[in-house]
Amino acid sequence: MYVKSSYGMKYIKILIFIVVMLVLIIMTNLAMYHLVWKPKIEDLIISYENELLLLDQTLADIGQFKEVYTVRLDTDPGKLVEQEDLELKRVPESFLSDSYVHKENVMNVVGKYYKVGLKEGSPMLLDIVMEEDMDELKTTRELDIVTSALPIGLEVGNYIDLRIVYPMGEDFIVLSHKRVQAIHNQVVTIMLNEEEIHLYQSALVDYLLQKNKGAALYMTEYVEPGIQSPSQVYYRVPDYTLAVMKGDPNIDNPDKLDEEENMEEREELIDAAIDKVTEEVAEIILEGREEVLTKLDEGKESYEEKMIENEALEQIDKTNHSEGEASSENEGQLYIEEGVVD
Repeated sequence: MYVKSSYGMKYIKILIFIVVMLVLIIMTNLAMYHLVWKPKIEDLIISYENELLLLDQTLADIGQFKEVYTVRLDTDPGKLVEQEDLELKRVPESFLSDSYVHKENVMNVVGKYYKVGLKEGSPMLLDIVMEEDMDELKTTRELDIVTSALPIGLEVGNYIDLRIVYPMGEDFIVLSHKRVQAIHNQVVTIMLNEEEIHLYQSALVDYLLQKNKGAALYMTEYVEPGIQSPSQVYYRVPDYTLAVMKGDPNIDNPDKLDEEENMEEREELIDAAIDKVTEEVAEIILEGREEVLTKLDEGKESYEEKMIENEALEQIDKTNHSEGEASSENEGQLYIEEGVVD
């Protein structure tokens, strides 16, 4: 009986000890919470609320977002602006100005040309494009021109001046600020108005007559065509060429002579020029023009080869696309044959 009583008392003491320890642990944690953790949690809550207020204020300052166009890939000066070059991105409206391009004014830049080169992701702006003079376009034609040599690295979209240098180094600008439309071997396609066509043909003859003595007909490339001012043309045009230009009805020339007077002067100057064409001069010009025609034929062959190559590549792309679509359709179908499910 005594043994049982002693065991019971021992059990009660252990239980009391456990309860006391639990109470002490709870009291300690409560004390730690109120003295240490609660102030820290309250500080964290206050800090978090302050950050939210700051973020709300920042968003309020930024305002609404608006979609504007950026360039998808790096672009070069003189490149034609096309719709597929551009992609929309959301930008804070407070960061924008009237020059940004968006859905409402995108057609004001498509079809024009980049003044400067842009990096991928750069915003598209209204004031970084340029367009051809619409008045000049009325008499503008594409012309394939041949020169002594092309600038190294010349590409479609670059802008050039056409210059002639005579044997003693007298250098003249014949054509100014012309966009390169195409390049095929030594042939460059540019757009010229009626007056500029006369200038080129005159300079070409000068070059052919003087090339054996060291003359050259060459191009210089603009670094930033949208920023650099076009050069001033100061090529010395022969009198007989000027007479023809004055009588050309496709050139808007306020200094045109009276039609009858102009016709007489023009005929006199042209006849005088023809009289100067000796057999030796005629042979030089003929050989030069045959050389020009040879380069034009080579350029034509290069163009045709490139067109055939492009058509072949397009056909390969169409074939691969069709095979890809067929493969996708087959993957989504269930085939049952002879009781076997694939």
